[in-house]
Amino acid sequence: MIATILFLAYNQQDFVAQAAQSCLAQVGEPLEIILSDDCSTDNTYAILQQVASQYTGPHRVVVRQNHKNLGIADHYNTLVELATSQLLITAAGDDISYPERAQTLYKAWQASACKLDLIASYANSITHDGQPTGKTIKVDQLAKWKNAADWCAKRPYVVGATHAFTKRIWTEFGPIASDIHYEDQIVALRALCLGGAQTLELPLVDYRT
Repeated sequence: MIATILFLAYNQQDFVAQAAQSCLAQVGEPLEIILSDDCSTDNTYAILQQVASQYTGPHRVVVRQNHKNLGIADHYNTLVELATSQLLITAAGDDISYPERAQTLYKAWQASACKLDLIASYANSITHDGQPTGKTIKVDQLAKWKNAADWCAKRPYVVGATHAFTKRIWTEFGPIASDIHYEDQIVALRALCLGGAQTLELPLVDYRT
């Protein structure tokens, strides 16, 4: 598998079917897709099971649920450990990945000779009920940040839901602390300490606000 999609969901029964289906609809070479529910109290996990049971395509799909609610940090820690690929793509349970997203991110990583540890993209904003707002979320161009000192001087504007990152930023630095609620800046800092980061200046996700 060329990459693993880490699909993180929690109490998102109204959105999770469309979000998961957008991951299963990725074009190109086969992927590993881990559909993971963080012990939701609604029907999120049952919906994920149903979506996966109806899938007949080329991707390897795993459906799982945490035995208790772990929160963002430990949910990531768990999924990174489970993933078998070296490039990991974040997918949120209420966002929609474009069909070409995984292949575009993977090709950008390959173009760097697999050196980059983080590749981000822009996103198009959609409303709570899924309507386009007409706004493109243009995150910072991460290539302008060369090292950890640059990050400390001024943190880049990032949106974790657009990220693809390498498994080695976990194996090099270990799991992130359990009380962390937003992983995106940590992922960015770790990447800048290793092989660097880049932003693809095109939207690859519909980001629900």
